[in-house]
Amino acid sequence: MDAILERVFPLNASAISWEDVPWRSFEKIIISGPQRSGTTFFAAALAKHLGYIHADESMHLNLPSRRSRSAVISLRRETRFEDILDIKENVVLQRPTWSHRLHKLLDGITMAERPLASRVFVAFMARNCLDVFRSQNSLRAGDFDFDTGWTCKHGRTNEWLPYHSDPDLAAAIEDEHDMICTIKQQAYRNLQQHAMDQMGLRNAPIAYASLHSLGYFARSEDRTNLSSKQLAGFAQRSNP
Repeated sequence: MDAILERVFPLNASAISWEDVPWRSFEKIIISGPQRSGTTFFAAALAKHLGYIHADESMHLNLPSRRSRSAVISLRRETRFEDILDIKENVVLQRPTWSHRLHKLLDGITMAERPLASRVFVAFMARNCLDVFRSQNSLRAGDFDFDTGWTCKHGRTNEWLPYHSDPDLAAAIEDEHDMICTIKQQAYRNLQQHAMDQMGLRNAPIAYASLHSLGYFARSEDRTNLSSKQLAGFAQRSNP
């Protein structure tokens, strides 16, 4: 049974509770991982819990730079990691689209910027990939122009391709025909986690199942028929 679970949920044994991380020790927190694994909820709820600025991947924010009082960082989905280091404020960033880049985040970072990188934490969301698969393919029909769901439109096209094209990622994947969630978890476990550890970039797989204690966490029956960015009951609930 353990072997079967690991096959569909590679990070099951190593994922930790969100409560086990000293979040306030970090100025920049990046929430990454497979799409539909809880990155949207966790980034929003954690930012509110900490009192940090929340930067969803769909947002465009102008945040103050460390360089001068007048300078700002235009924070978009495609903003470079080195620019994020320059943001003056504490911020939680939702960045599932960075999942294939995690082992390269410090590429091009100067020695002067390394101390800033030490204040960053990368959380990789760990959710059972069968649940992720179901969530991906249960999005409202209005999110797609055909009835084949997320896997065909996103998972086997723009999400899968970076893992296939990067030789290091491809070598870390046990089977390219697996669910895209499984592929991403294997790449994190077999390559990216160690690479970030070697770079001194703090990171950990965060168990989706632990988020129920964070506040705002909706019951599974309240999380059906949602759009890709909708959070069930988020505004109505309060922190514990």
